[in-house]
Amino acid sequence: MQTTETRMSDTRYFGPAGRLVAGVSQRFGLPPEWSAARAVAISIAVVDADGPGYLSAYRRGPRPETSTLNYRGGLPENAGAIVGVDHGSIYVESSAAAHVVIDLQAVWT
Repeated sequence: MQTTETRMSDTRYFGPAGRLVAGVSQRFGLPPEWSAARAVAISIAVVDADGPGYLSAYRRGPRPETSTLNYRGGLPENAGAIVGVDHGSIYVESSAAAHVVIDLQAVWT
């Protein structure tokens, strides 16, 4: 494991552009130096959600039945998670339209 402090994405400013669409999986690529990672520890925040809901961060494939973060909407909320990586990417899906901020904290190669 290697630790790092890297902002992976902030959909308000960079990364996949714009708010997540409710119920649609969005791919987030890791920085090039970590593209061979098998798993990552992240801090993920929901910002400006349209309402209450949940967010799942996961390795490619069907969205898991569990959530990474449950949120009330309105105020930013965050959680930490360890997520499997598929070909240098993780996937995020939100049940309500929202912006997300993802900070990379540790990497397993």
